[in-house]
Amino acid sequence: MTGHDRTWLEIDIERLRHNARAVISAANGKKIMAVVKANAYGHGARIVCDALGDMPDISHFAVSSIDEAAEIADIAEHYGKDILIFGYTPPEALSKLHGRFILSVGSLAYGRDLSAAATARGITIRAHIKIDSGMSRVGIDSREELERILSLPGLLPEGLYTHFASADSLAKEDLDFTDRQYDKFLNITTGIGLPIHSQNSGGILYHDSVKSDIARAGIILYGLPPGAGTAVPIDIKPVLTLKTTVCQVKLLRAGSAVSYGGRFVAERAMSAAVLPIGYADGYFRAFSNKGTVLINGVPCPVLGTVCMDAIIADVSAASAKPGDTALVYSDKHELTSIPYNAALIDTISYELICALRRMPRYSQL
Repeated sequence: MTGHDRTWLEIDIERLRHNARAVISAANGKKIMAVVKANAYGHGARIVCDALGDMPDISHFAVSSIDEAAEIADIAEHYGKDILIFGYTPPEALSKLHGRFILSVGSLAYGRDLSAAATARGITIRAHIKIDSGMSRVGIDSREELERILSLPGLLPEGLYTHFASADSLAKEDLDFTDRQYDKFLNITTGIGLPIHSQNSGGILYHDSVKSDIARAGIILYGLPPGAGTAVPIDIKPVLTLKTTVCQVKLLRAGSAVSYGGRFVAERAMSAAVLPIGYADGYFRAFSNKGTVLINGVPCPVLGTVCMDAIIADVSAASAKPGDTALVYSDKHELTSIPYNAALIDTISYELICALRRMPRYSQL
């Protein structure tokens, strides 16, 4: 924190590197593709890439779009890492290509479009080809499509990959589904002779027998479990702490209505703090009358409706004063943990952290 910020994120670099080392060990010699899409799951892509760049076992970064790739291109170049772009890149955007960028090709039609654009420009496009092994999202479905894409001029295929839809679950039906996905992937790709990758975070943790050349680590790099209620068999630590500041403390009389719609009414006299964080920052409106912040080590319930730029919390037991720091997401108390808060509003940890915006991020060693 600089002393001027009202709400901010602290990113623990040593924990991030600790998690990366744990993932590298769990991957049993595979190279690691660090997934840094969506601003590194809200952690700050440039902070994360710079922190992991000197680790030789990390061979790639992965992002969603060519614009996300451009944001970290200089870091990737500095550390000699390639960047796989998972999402669609319009052929008109090829002017943004960098030598480190690898595009995903998920259909024969798109491969033909890229081939035509590359040929017209006199360039060669590095590519990984995506196989739809059962998720019914992006990807080709057959060996025939794969072979046709491999024959297209202007494309340089460097890898083949798929995505496991249920690898974070140990339920028998999900384990069986992942096995079927893996079998289909191998049936389409065996004998092609290109590097393959299929393991996401759940795949690394719970499907370590999968054969591949690269493992894609996303949520576990940031110290969070890939699935709710499933134990993580490696030692990872949460990397992100979300903090805000008490900007005002006021006395509520019995009968006082709080925030929009008066959805909370004080039954007794109480102290309430106004905190400058709201749904515009990514703290969801669903936390209205449900969330908890930690002030001076004391859990303080969120009162009433979450506003665009503010929340109000009961600080009667916290001896709070203006300028005090409040922990919104942290590992200092179960009620502020990211998995707990995700479950509280019936979502997943990914959504909570990817939603964080508008606040600065600071790396902490």
